[in-house]
Amino acid sequence: MKSPRIPVRVGIAAAAIAIALPVSAGTAQAAPDAPDEAACTASALDTSALSLDVTTSTGDVVTSYQGGQSYLAQLIGQVTPTCDGDYTDVTVPTDFRTTVDRSYPIHSADGQTHVATMSVTKTDDTATARIAFNQAGVDLAATGELTLRAFLQVSLDTATTSGQVLETLWDVNGATTPISVNVTQCATCAQLPAALSLWQYSDADNQLGSQTPRVHAVAQHPTVGEPDATAATTSTFTITDTLEADSGQEHDCATPLRWSWYTAIDQHGNPTDLTSGRAGADTSDVIELTETSCSATSRSYTATVTTPAGPDGTFTPVASRVRFPITVDDLTGTYTSSLTGDQDGAPLPSREASARASRSGGTLISDAVSVVLQDSNGNDANTADEPADLTGTNGDTRLDITVRNRGGEPLQNIRVSGSVDEGDARVTNLDCAFPDGTTGTVWSGPLPVGAEFTCTADLTGVTAASDHASTATVRAIGVTSGHEVSATNSYHAKVTGAEAPASP
Repeated sequence: MKSPRIPVRVGIAAAAIAIALPVSAGTAQAAPDAPDEAACTASALDTSALSLDVTTSTGDVVTSYQGGQSYLAQLIGQVTPTCDGDYTDVTVPTDFRTTVDRSYPIHSADGQTHVATMSVTKTDDTATARIAFNQAGVDLAATGELTLRAFLQVSLDTATTSGQVLETLWDVNGATTPISVNVTQCATCAQLPAALSLWQYSDADNQLGSQTPRVHAVAQHPTVGEPDATAATTSTFTITDTLEADSGQEHDCATPLRWSWYTAIDQHGNPTDLTSGRAGADTSDVIELTETSCSATSRSYTATVTTPAGPDGTFTPVASRVRFPITVDDLTGTYTSSLTGDQDGAPLPSREASARASRSGGTLISDAVSVVLQDSNGNDANTADEPADLTGTNGDTRLDITVRNRGGEPLQNIRVSGSVDEGDARVTNLDCAFPDGTTGTVWSGPLPVGAEFTCTADLTGVTAASDHASTATVRAIGVTSGHEVSATNSYHAKVTGAEAPASP
C-alpha cells in the first residue's frame, strides 16, 4: 500500500500548505509516529496520460527510417510519483538498438535538481529503460502537476533493408504503442558526400557519475577524386572548429584528433570499408592529418587526402572525416560548435551543429499556475464556513486576484475568468494588468517562471437573504510542454442583521 502522500490540487494546479506550530520550551511532546515512507512501496506508475513517439534527433516527425541511423523515443505526459522509487518501464522493440548498461538523469526544468534516473538494461534480446523517481521527484509531485519529457536514443537495426515496413510495438508499463517503420533509402545515400558537413554526438560513456563527459564534433570533407581515374588525386583541407567562450565546453587538446576514410557506403549511407586512426600515432597512404593549433575554444588541422589505388589500376574516389573530442561541464546541456575552412585554398561554406551531452534522459516540468482571490480587505474566504462579512460595506467590495506561475516553464495563452456560483450578487468589471502593460482578461504571454500579475473585479449585491460564492479561474499553456494548466480559487461572503439595501 502506498503512503498517504496525496497531492493537494486546485484545478490542475496544486497548493502545498505547511503550518508550523510553536512549541514552548520544556513542553513534553509525544513520540513521533513511524514515518509514512516506511510503508511506501515503489510501484509502476499509471501511464495512461503518457504518449510515446519516435522522432529525429531534433524532434521532427519521422516519415521514413534508415538502418543504423539514430532517433529519439520520446515519452511525454503527466506523471504523479508518490513513493521513492516509483517507476515507468519502456521496453524497446527488437528492431531497434540502444546503448545498454547506462544511467541518465531526469532533471528539473532549471537543470538544478536530479529528480529521476533512467537506467537502460538488457535481458536476453530485450532492452528496457526504467525511469525511477527519487524523493526529489516525489516531493515535486506533492506540490504540482508534473509533465515528464523523457527521451531515449535508439537506432534502427542495420540489417533492415529498403522497402521493409516493420510493425513495432513499444511497451510502457504494459501499455503498448504500435509504430509503423517504413524503411527507405536516404536521399543522400546513393553517392559519397559532395560538400563539407558537420555533426555532433554525445560520447557513449556519458552517463550519471561521468567524471569527464564529452561530445564529439565530426567534420565530413567533400569527396576527393572521380570514378575510373587513371591517376591519383590529392586535395588539402584546412579546417577550424570553434566553440563559443564560456559555453560550458572546451576542446580536449590532450586527446588526439581521429581521422577516418572510406570509399563505399550501404543503402543507408553507412560506410562499409571505414578505416580510422589517430593523428600523430597512426599513418595512412590516404590521409595525412596535421594538427596546427588547439585552445579551449578553437582547434585547427590540415588534412591532405589522396585517392587510393584499386585492384584494376584505377583510383577510387574517397571520403574522409576528422573527429574533435570536446569536454563539457555536465549532462544537462546542449552544446554547439562551428566549422570553417577551405579546400585547396578555396573557401568552403561554414557549418554549425549541436548535440545534447546525454544520449538519453529528460526533464520533469512542474507546470503549475496559481490564483489567489481576496477582497480589498485581504479576506481569503475560501470556504462557506468562513465567509467574509460585508455588512459594513452594504454587501459590496472590490475583489483582488493574483495569478502566479509556480511551475518550471513559461506560460502562454493565459485566460482569466470569473463566475458566480451561489446567490444573487454580481461580479463585474473583471480586468487584469499584464506584465507587458496591456490590460484585459486574455493575454498571449509569456509569463516567466515565478512571475505574477493582478486583476480586479467588482462584487455588488450581497444580501442577508442570499449568501454569495464566486470563483476565479485561470487557464494557460506551457511554452515548453504544450500542456494546459489551470487553477481556481473561491470566495464566499455574507451580510448579517438587517438586509443591506441593494446597490443602485
